[in-house]
Amino acid sequence: MHVIVSDKSVPSCWAATFIYGCPLRGDFNQVMCVEDKMGGNLPSQSSIVSFHSLISDCGLVDLEFKGPQFTWRNNRYGDNFIMERIDMAFANAQWRELHDRAMVFVEETWSQNGEGSKMYTVCKKLRGCKEKLKAWSIRKFGNLKLMIATTKDQLMEVQKQIQNGFNPDALALEKSLIKKLEDLWQKNAMYWHQRSRIKWLQMGDKNSRFFHLSTIQRRQRNQIMRLKDSSGVWKSEHKEIAEIIKLHFQDLYRGPPSRNLENMVSLVDHVITEDWNAKLTRAVTREEVQLAAFQLGPLKAPGSDGFPGLFYQSYWDIVGEEVFEAVQNFFQEGYLLKEMNQTNVTLIPKRPNPEGMNHLRPISLCRFIYKIISKVLANRLQPFIGNIISEHQSAFIPGRQVQDNIIVAHEVFHYIKHKKKGPKASVALKLDLNKAYDRVCWDFLFQVMEKMGFDRRWINWVQQCVCTVKYSFMANGKQVCSINPGRGLRQGDPLSPYLFLLVADVFSTLLQKALLKKSIGGIRMKKRCPVMTHLLFADDSLVFLEAVPQYCSNFMELISCFSEASGLSLNVQKSSLFFTPNIKDSLKEEIKEILGMVEMDGDAKYLGLPLFWGKSKKESLGYIRDKIMKKIQGWGNKELNHAGKDVLIKSVLQPIPMYTFMCFKVPQSLCSCLNSAISNFWWGRSDTGNKIHWGAWQKLTDQKGMGGMGFKDFESFNVALLAKQFWHLTKEPNSLWARVLKGLYFPKKECIEAARGSTPSWI
Repeated sequence: MHVIVSDKSVPSCWAATFIYGCPLRGDFNQVMCVEDKMGGNLPSQSSIVSFHSLISDCGLVDLEFKGPQFTWRNNRYGDNFIMERIDMAFANAQWRELHDRAMVFVEETWSQNGEGSKMYTVCKKLRGCKEKLKAWSIRKFGNLKLMIATTKDQLMEVQKQIQNGFNPDALALEKSLIKKLEDLWQKNAMYWHQRSRIKWLQMGDKNSRFFHLSTIQRRQRNQIMRLKDSSGVWKSEHKEIAEIIKLHFQDLYRGPPSRNLENMVSLVDHVITEDWNAKLTRAVTREEVQLAAFQLGPLKAPGSDGFPGLFYQSYWDIVGEEVFEAVQNFFQEGYLLKEMNQTNVTLIPKRPNPEGMNHLRPISLCRFIYKIISKVLANRLQPFIGNIISEHQSAFIPGRQVQDNIIVAHEVFHYIKHKKKGPKASVALKLDLNKAYDRVCWDFLFQVMEKMGFDRRWINWVQQCVCTVKYSFMANGKQVCSINPGRGLRQGDPLSPYLFLLVADVFSTLLQKALLKKSIGGIRMKKRCPVMTHLLFADDSLVFLEAVPQYCSNFMELISCFSEASGLSLNVQKSSLFFTPNIKDSLKEEIKEILGMVEMDGDAKYLGLPLFWGKSKKESLGYIRDKIMKKIQGWGNKELNHAGKDVLIKSVLQPIPMYTFMCFKVPQSLCSCLNSAISNFWWGRSDTGNKIHWGAWQKLTDQKGMGGMGFKDFESFNVALLAKQFWHLTKEPNSLWARVLKGLYFPKKECIEAARGSTPSWI
């Protein structure tokens, strides 16, 4: 709709165009191509080109047809018989978006009445919908790569004709082919975007080559070309690799032998109140189910049914009610259909060129409808988890942050490193739990939940989610084996992190009670500091002990009992320890023999940050620069336009140093180096070096409304994050990390009055 707008207060007027969804159909008395006519004289080529030009200028697309090709006949016989397709239907892009053909198939499938339980009906409709959508996709999109190549060849031929001389018909045809090619490119970009798993790129870049390269690189990185078997012999055939994977996971997920859990479970405290149980087991609502569905990632890799979250979120008005009824059926009946819990497990290499199964990480690809159920359970448990789990655990708990552990760990290791005098020595242990999630014993988990006081209905819901699973293991895109596990929690299940915290909290309880009984001794850095025995972030564990042989023996006995009950296994070979300098050599060797661990090297890290620092702050924090430069120098960045670079800088590059910036004041010289790297990336490089910078860095850091790009200046960003951490310190004075800092730096003052102190850390 074109409108001329005039304003009486000014002499001039202006034009406004509004584009609405618009279909156009009827008898056009014109064919689209030669094939649309049979009999009689050939249709005029110039008329066909003009018709194409008209349709292209109006932004219309042929809606195609079903049934007989020809819509008109002259009702004559013999040589005079003519048939044509002159009745057609077109629509613009806005109308096509409102009337998605895929939606029609979903509506058709979901309108059918089903027999059986609500869960079975949904699964059956998903299967039917999948078949229809696959067939429609093949008809609608075909081979995009071939269609793009063919259209480009046609366009090249037309452009050659134009170069040989002015040709109005060729110009119109060129315009039509360009429009068709743009439409194909857009579909191709969407196709590769969904497969690239690029999370940070939300807008501004439709570069399908970038997405294509991202997908190819991810697939190449995840390829398993060969593996060593249990004897250390390399195997490269697919069947051999499949057998190695099958034997490994059959052994890993084999249920534990019968054992006495009573002694271990008896140490668990009853913490769940009746009010909590009432909220955990309340009737499920539509709003609760919809919230869970839309909290899950739309483009996460789909489960065995092939439907990602985007399908449910796009067609929630159609499928939402029956999805809710299926979820409601689970909560009412306490039964989960096994088909819903079929889970593909893809094996992701932890490092380049993996050698053995210990170098592969299993990631569970659950069906989305199961993840909705799991997410509802996780959302219900989340508000109470902070009151259930010890303050020494910081993972997945609202109000606790990863930097809490980083700060405390940094202070403790700083204290250990500088304790050169005194009669008491200390030792820090960095524990490695071998495949922690995969080894959790179900019977131990459920007995712990029962002892904590969870309602029987809640425990039954969790049992259905955990125990009815069937794994199908995938390697290089192919299924290699199926296993019904006897233990383990899935990485990729929204509920699994919280269930793991319940198990790990038993270990925390054991250490705290052993400290009270004086079976072990911890580290007290100053009189007003809490005694530190351990720090946990999910399965990342640090333990702090007084360096007394008996304490170390008691600790090893304690962790042995915990491992037997829970299934979690300590990997002594990958665990390490660090002593205070004041320890005697003979005592050091005795403790090393008791614990069976090696001493840490200078490159040891905890939660991605170094545990030890050199004399130069810039050199110690140089890993930040290295991470950013590695991202910038990646192959894909040159495939991005400025809109894509804008999102990449803000969503990926600038958040890289966030944890470090929240804990440490970074040298100005390093901040300047990082600013320069971002600026060079933004303006780009040529074959001869950096391109001209058409604006100063300070201008780029201005908000977009002020003519800048809104990039963060790293020095200011560092100060802002430290200020935020200071705000947390004032608002959470009873948290573990706040009590540690108070005991060290301002025991009798407020934090605003804290002095530098003697031998301070870099916090």
